[in-house]
Amino acid sequence: MAGENLPLVGKLLGHRRHRTTAGYAHLADGHLVDAAERVGAIIARTMLDSAPDTSTGPTQPGGLCNRSIEGSIRHESLR
Repeated sequence: MAGENLPLVGKLLGHRRHRTTAGYAHLADGHLVDAAERVGAIIARTMLDSAPDTSTGPTQPGGLCNRSIEGSIRHESLR
């Protein structure tokens, strides 16, 4: 049942606990790798394009503001 969520599959199989379904599930890593690469690219672009801005909150090592990265990730995910 590629693409279905585990709780739904568990219900269809009559499992009472999600752990039972998870024990039988063989999850593909492809979507996880794709998501990690997209987020990594967003962070890299943000780090290259943003000047250090400490006026909006705590900074990461190197001076990049947490909110700057979070905003970029949210913006990219809406595309």
